[in-house]
Amino acid sequence: MIGLPANLLPPNVASYTYSEIDGSFEVCFTHEVVTEIANEDVKFEEVIKGKMTELALFDLLGVKTKQFFWLTIGAITRPARDSEKIYFKVGPLKSGIPVSAFKDPIKVS
Repeated sequence: MIGLPANLLPPNVASYTYSEIDGSFEVCFTHEVVTEIANEDVKFEEVIKGKMTELALFDLLGVKTKQFFWLTIGAITRPARDSEKIYFKVGPLKSGIPVSAFKDPIKVS
């Protein structure tokens, strides 16, 4: 995740796989994590999958945000390395979150 914040994912990683061929990845956590990031409730299921490029995670499965109910975050993007925001995309909608919200590791309980 070269251009994305280092603390974008919870630190309780049990294992992961990554394919340099197509950018697909899978991250297994020790348990599901529900947290708040910049006033948004975010859930990382025990296993998340998707594809990765320098500035984006996309085709995501296992990452959700709560509006009235849990919705799948399909992509997490950063327009440029020097951009001060990253975007969580849910369907056709996206929400900008300051990169500074990821300066500390996500709290895991």
